[in-house]
Amino acid sequence: MKLLLHVFIYCLFLLFSGGLFAQVAINGVVKSNLGEALPGAIVVLKKENRTAATDENGQFSIANLPVANSYGVAITLLGYESYTQKVVVVGNEAQLNITLKEKRTEKRAVEITAKTEEQRISQGAETVTAIDVREVQNRSITTQELLTRSSGVRVRETGGLGSFTNISINGISGKQIKFFIDGIPLENTGYGTGIINLPVNLIDRIEVYKGITPVYLGADALGGAINIVSNKDVFSYADFSYERSTYNTSRLSVNTRALTKSKKAFVGLNGYYNHSDNDYKIDGEIQNTTTFETDTIRARRFHDQFTSYSVQAEAGVLQQKWANQLVVSANAIGYEKDLQHPFSTSRIPYGMARIYEQGMRYELKYRIDSLLQKKLSLSTYVGFYTVTSRFLDTSSNVYNWLGEVERRKNFKLGEFGPKHDLFSFTNNLSARVNATYRITKNNSLNLNLISNSILQRGRDTLYARLVNKGKDIYVTPQYVRKNVAGLAYQLNLAKDKLINIVALKYYRIDTRISEGGGVISLTADTLPVNVSKQNYGFSEAIRYAFFKEHLFVKANYEYATRLPDQFEVLGDRVFIIPNTNLNPETSNNYNFGFQANAKGRLGKLNVEANRFYRDTRNNIFLVISQAFAQYQNIARVTVKGYDGEISYAPLPFIQLKVNATFQDIRNRSDTTVVQTAGIDKRYFNARLPTIPYYFGNAEIGFAIPNIAIAKDVLQVYYTLNYIQQFYIAFDIDGIEATKARVPEQYLQHAGIAYSLPRNRAGVSFEVHNFMDKRAFDNYKIEKPGRTFHVKLRYFLSKY
Repeated sequence: MKLLLHVFIYCLFLLFSGGLFAQVAINGVVKSNLGEALPGAIVVLKKENRTAATDENGQFSIANLPVANSYGVAITLLGYESYTQKVVVVGNEAQLNITLKEKRTEKRAVEITAKTEEQRISQGAETVTAIDVREVQNRSITTQELLTRSSGVRVRETGGLGSFTNISINGISGKQIKFFIDGIPLENTGYGTGIINLPVNLIDRIEVYKGITPVYLGADALGGAINIVSNKDVFSYADFSYERSTYNTSRLSVNTRALTKSKKAFVGLNGYYNHSDNDYKIDGEIQNTTTFETDTIRARRFHDQFTSYSVQAEAGVLQQKWANQLVVSANAIGYEKDLQHPFSTSRIPYGMARIYEQGMRYELKYRIDSLLQKKLSLSTYVGFYTVTSRFLDTSSNVYNWLGEVERRKNFKLGEFGPKHDLFSFTNNLSARVNATYRITKNNSLNLNLISNSILQRGRDTLYARLVNKGKDIYVTPQYVRKNVAGLAYQLNLAKDKLINIVALKYYRIDTRISEGGGVISLTADTLPVNVSKQNYGFSEAIRYAFFKEHLFVKANYEYATRLPDQFEVLGDRVFIIPNTNLNPETSNNYNFGFQANAKGRLGKLNVEANRFYRDTRNNIFLVISQAFAQYQNIARVTVKGYDGEISYAPLPFIQLKVNATFQDIRNRSDTTVVQTAGIDKRYFNARLPTIPYYFGNAEIGFAIPNIAIAKDVLQVYYTLNYIQQFYIAFDIDGIEATKARVPEQYLQHAGIAYSLPRNRAGVSFEVHNFMDKRAFDNYKIEKPGRTFHVKLRYFLSKY
């Protein structure tokens, strides 16, 4: 707690001492002589060597400028006359309203290029894919669908909307992947804040890091990270969308922001609501009352409703002398989910088990970019989350897949096991300090410090009364505290053609837990146990640009560490007992790849390929015995593979894209250690089961402008998702014809979307899995078949 207190005091000190420093920003809007916004215009401040491109609303912003009496601004856009202006800044900000005149004749073609933010990130030294979400905000698509269409990424679901997911990046999966929103870790903030709930209309872009996790994200990722970047437009707007689809599914999102006339203060309100009955048909097993054998029937899921919501209010100031950004926010989150069957099999249907969750999140963000003669930029963050979750399993009924009660168990037993009405109360305090110091134009240091403390307690009087002689084993407070520190040095040479980043990291976890040999024997009066673990990390990333930045070659390495999370250490105290002896997972991650782009008479072409190798040790797995389950360090795994993507636009209104991923995941465990896990020496160097190893995607899209009125757009698109079959047991066992497997799948989607100029309004209609093929991510746990989706969107802006 002392470290957290010091971080918090430091944040406040920076907050109130920042007024000593100044900076300058130039913002503006570029329009045509008809009053229409002009996206893609290039804004150049030549003397300061700064550039920007206008967004879809014609807006641009160049901040963190050195103080000067005036600035020379030049604006160019293909098909329009160039514009130059001398700008005199009064105070620390200038607001420009610029009109470009359209050229009547064009003697020769002039090529003007500018990097988008997605291009800048993906062409850096790390292996990263940046997904521009704005391009699909009018479409009926979820965040996890966007991710699974990216090379190297696979999202596996246990059902329909709101089902539990497992995301893998180049063979690293599950808790080894870390998730962020605007660089802030989502760990231990509850299901309601998960990316499966976040609508695309609240997102600007998604960054998928493969191998190296940058220091500024500050987390213990083992080999992959996903950062969601929210919309930060500096103008007043209101964005509403509503989607209706099969199985009584609704998705609503609202995102609003209002700025003062000076654009130096704002208030915002955003939120979403998701619901689905998920009552699609699957193959269920039922006992034949005549033959007493098991028959397979086509039945509906009858207990799988899902609801989630979020409402966030925020207020802040921007571009002040003492702060580039100061934002405070409060966020209410809710989540409800029926449990239709166990997580690993659909053979046993449940009819009443359910989980609930409610939480509040309070955040303070502060950033200033011009300290120490404008060489130091610093951002701080303090967040407090409180989450109350409830696991309710009080029915002794045994259901079949017709939704009928076949019999009743002993009155002490619920559907999962012993009856529970378990309330869990989690408090999470997180603080972060991130500082970047520009030593020279070509040298910089980045320091990131983050601390995360979780206090957990609970209450289950039903379980105490029925099973544990009145003693409530959940009331004893337990905590986990994580600290991660990172320092990175970046060197840019040869006019930024060469980028090299070296980083060091430090990880520490401190745990206080009540000791007990099993779930039932874990009582409230046991002595506490304090355990600490620590480790170090190192990374090196290099990139070189050839042929005027048409070819980028990069290589990187990281010795990565993932600390156990609260559930692995503390258990869930329902089925999983604690384990304070867990060691951190470690991995040696290697990546080598290239990106190439070309543009000419035959269109635009982009090619990207990545070769990767992972050697992970002390892998944490859930080991299940007859008496209890516990997370243990039991395995060493290696991953070799590649992923690649090709996108091609032969004409401005046609886009083709295809990607593929191959990952060969092998068991390299010391078989003398893992006998209890059922992995004997026969499986040494065998491919791990239950994991897909070859998959890919293809997409073709048409964007046709001026269909009904000027500047409107009609989009028609088709996507194909492919998964090769994979076994659920080691492939060296069994007879090929009778092996249990997840089948090969070709899932096809198609849609059409129409939007008015500047995306002021839009409507789309899509059919997912239009061939109605059987879809599986896990063995015999079926996903929805063909579904129909209609989405309406309305966008209103003022700038």
